[in-house]
Amino acid sequence: AEESERDRTSVVGLREKILRDSVGFRRDVEDIEGDAKTANLALRKALEAAGAELQAGRKEIGESRAKVAEKDAAIERLNKQLRTLMERAAQKMQASFDNLDE
Repeated sequence: AEESERDRTSVVGLREKILRDSVGFRRDVEDIEGDAKTANLALRKALEAAGAELQAGRKEIGESRAKVAEKDAAIERLNKQLRTLMERAAQKMQASFDNLDE
């Protein structure tokens, strides 16, 4: 009977330890889940910020390309005007030389 009582006490003690460990384990799992949710939220915010930065960068690139295209068009207009002026100057010089021969 004494041994049976010790066994029963031992079993009860073991059950209580398992119960405590189970509660502790559950708390650990809840803590880990909370940490994971916090990390997930932080990651999501970081990704959203990175996405916004990427969009801003794309917009800036688009604006820069438009400015470059405007400058290229202006350079092309100026080159065309310069060619026209040079052709006129060459024609005038040729006309001057032609008049000298006469």
